[in-house]
Amino acid sequence: MTRASTAGAIVTDSSRAVNLSLEQAQASFRRHLRATNKAPHTIQTYLDALDHFGRYLSAARLPLDVGLIDPEHVEAWLVKLQDDGRRAASVANRYRSLQQFFRWLADEEEIARSPMARMKPPAVPVQPPPVLGEEQLRRLLKAAFPKVRGGRIGQALAWGPAARPAGSGSVLRCHKRRLFCSPETRERVG
Repeated sequence: MTRASTAGAIVTDSSRAVNLSLEQAQASFRRHLRATNKAPHTIQTYLDALDHFGRYLSAARLPLDVGLIDPEHVEAWLVKLQDDGRRAASVANRYRSLQQFFRWLADEEEIARSPMARMKPPAVPVQPPPVLGEEQLRRLLKAAFPKVRGGRIGQALAWGPAARPAGSGSVLRCHKRRLFCSPETRERVG
């Protein structure tokens, strides 16, 4: 059970200690990830999050025994990440990494229950990519298809099937394969 003291510090019930440090558990978790054939990048992502979380716990003088880590500790770390200027997607990625670690600890019965069992992941706002303007699109298509005369292939690609003249697909295939087009196709394109 965790409660906040009047000074704002997080106080933890020490009866839940399992005598397994975060560092010891991390070494075992690494072995588990490798044994289950996780991708090297996934393993590195998980372990980086654990390293960062461990450094945070040490700096904040919070418990390093995995049995004593509470949801409030994880939430405080997530807030710290946000305050340090991390993007929402990065914070969510760290959250998911830590969630996997605590889920594994609970599955292995090293802890009674994951401190993240009832936590909700941080929201990640949708950030649509910038859309190219008409002039930027023209320059892009001109650079992609420099040998096509008249720019009609670019128009056909940019504005979709409704704007394509009959046979424009064959022009694209001819251009990509660097083949000669039939006289009829050349005539339609210009």
